[in-house]
Amino acid sequence: MNITPRGVLSTLLVLGLSAAPCLAQAPGTWEITLSGGLYIPGDLFQPSGACFGSDPALSPCPLPPTHSVFAGGGRVTAWVSKRIAIEGAVEYSTSTAADDLTAGNVRVLFGLAHTGKTWWYLTSGPAVVSHTGRGGNVGFGGVLGGGAHIGVAPRLALRAEFEEYLSYANGESYRDPFWLVGVAIAP
Repeated sequence: MNITPRGVLSTLLVLGLSAAPCLAQAPGTWEITLSGGLYIPGDLFQPSGACFGSDPALSPCPLPPTHSVFAGGGRVTAWVSKRIAIEGAVEYSTSTAADDLTAGNVRVLFGLAHTGKTWWYLTSGPAVVSHTGRGGNVGFGGVLGGGAHIGVAPRLALRAEFEEYLSYANGESYRDPFWLVGVAIAP
């Protein structure tokens, strides 16, 4: 069976729980967030020549050096209560000529504190990650993160988030961090 990033995205049912109140915080409402930011390839955090899951003395990292690049994505959030919502997210980035990354997640947002129109939260949930340049693998794991939700208008907010995907595929473990800023719109 050939698994492609497009197939992963089209079959990923995006559900999760959220507890960060926002512009659409009334039960039964929802919002869409479009985001852009920076993808920081996990091998930037590796010692020179080492890959996750391998001993650098036995096997040098087969990937070319990568650098941080633009990432884009989106979320759909359906509010169940003032502090709990179902949310799904998808991110995409081309980190090098040899490696595209597509990731989708289901997550729980835990509201921490708020000041005025700004809400702070932590996130966690299961994820699927596809690296086309790493043997075309699809890895399963989780996503951890946090961020702020800043109300701008009654139906408009900004979201600033950090997410780190932690996945395992083909005997290797990967970490793929994202810094994202998005615009959330409640229809």
